[in-house]
Amino acid sequence: MTDVPLREMNATQKRELLARLLRERTGEEFPLSLGQEGFWFLQELAPASAAYHVCFCARLGQELDCERLERALIHLLERHSILRCSFAMPGERLRQSIHPVPDKFLERIDGSGWSEQELTKQVEEAYARPFELAEGPAFRASLFSQSGSRHVLLLTAHHIAFDARSLGVVLSDLAVLYDKGPESLPPVVGSYADFVKWQRTMIDSDAGREAWEYWRSHLKDSLEPVDLPADHTRPSIQRFRGATYHFDLPESLCSQIRAQARAEQVTPYMVLVTAFHALLHRYTGAAQVPIGMPLSGRGRQEFENSVGYFVNPVVVKAAIGAGATFRQHLAGMRESVIAAQRHGDFPLVELIKRLRPE
Repeated sequence: MTDVPLREMNATQKRELLARLLRERTGEEFPLSLGQEGFWFLQELAPASAAYHVCFCARLGQELDCERLERALIHLLERHSILRCSFAMPGERLRQSIHPVPDKFLERIDGSGWSEQELTKQVEEAYARPFELAEGPAFRASLFSQSGSRHVLLLTAHHIAFDARSLGVVLSDLAVLYDKGPESLPPVVGSYADFVKWQRTMIDSDAGREAWEYWRSHLKDSLEPVDLPADHTRPSIQRFRGATYHFDLPESLCSQIRAQARAEQVTPYMVLVTAFHALLHRYTGAAQVPIGMPLSGRGRQEFENSVGYFVNPVVVKAAIGAGATFRQHLAGMRESVIAAQRHGDFPLVELIKRLRPE
């Protein structure tokens, strides 16, 4: 082992150090994070479902160096070990295991002669192909080539190893690795294994106990489901047949939202979530309607550019009293959002276990 400080190493020394660290970490096993445990059980219940797949799909119109892309993906797997993990229960505890970096990773599909409809069909089928979490990895890359200058790149990951911020990190790293090589990227400070260790330590810390007391008090009267007047009966078995409705807010309305946010010293998000909360109150008649709010889970700087599932959903709510104005409602939601962010490191899965131990 060299005694040269990292900041004084040249590019060759840094690559040698990274290679050694990768050899040491390959084969390492560590527990799942509490959020990952939830995804593992959901996958066990519906192993053929693609409901928890995350993907990025793009057309590449320029001449593509496929070998260079392959090397960039290999370096990406070296950099973020969570992308080559498997997830299983070999005994009584769930574990994730880091596997060696493969020699080949990019799946290449010859689509020459395909129609646009056939290309779309093949890409959708590749996206929906189930992951074998016990075998790993929970990440794959597929390249559909119709000619030397017509390609579709599909990156697919299971949510157990990935979140929205991870997608941005992967795309940014992959672009640098393809254009400039691994020596152009700074080292990853905190691995996902480091996050898991920190999370489990935090739960038993003073900060974790304080957060638990807050959530226990905040949610003590919010555990019963709220019935919405839906146009269809909720199925007893989840079928994952939901849809998304996209719409645009007029710029005039957006300006009003921003103006009200400035006047009330809140964020535009707080204005929108208060309006949504008021709408649910109108539909249900309930004085308090809990709303889920996802937090990035990356409050610690060392995890800012790491890959993995860090997201932690939290619950926000505020009482709507008789005759309350929107401004009063907004003030209550503001306090709820700020408190949720302050105590947002406490994992929702652990919270549910404690509040509903049965």
